[in-house]
Amino acid sequence: MFVVIVSFRAREEFLDEVCREIARNAEASAAEPGCLSFTVLRDQGDPQAFVLYEQYRDERAFAEEHRATPHFARWKTVERRCVIDGSRSLRTLVPLTDTPAGARGAFEAPGNGVGA
Repeated sequence: MFVVIVSFRAREEFLDEVCREIARNAEASAAEPGCLSFTVLRDQGDPQAFVLYEQYRDERAFAEEHRATPHFARWKTVERRCVIDGSRSLRTLVPLTDTPAGARGAFEAPGNGVGA
């Protein structure tokens, strides 16, 4: 699994367009074979602040497949115009068990077999 977390603040005058276009992008992205989930979150205290939480099968599904789609290109055009300069950040993450430090295995809570 490969996780992408994008956060940004939208320009106030473009909030309706951002909401409409990011919903369109999320729906199309979620239909991609390599996308496991695509969730759009909005800050309750700051209606201009958004977070995208995306899960992909692997890094290739994001970097090569998702980024090559027409809906991604459309969103990037909207983003350039509607997102406040310097407010966008992107983080990529993998499960701890997929990193050298976590190669020993998953963590489990005592007695219930559920990860902590």
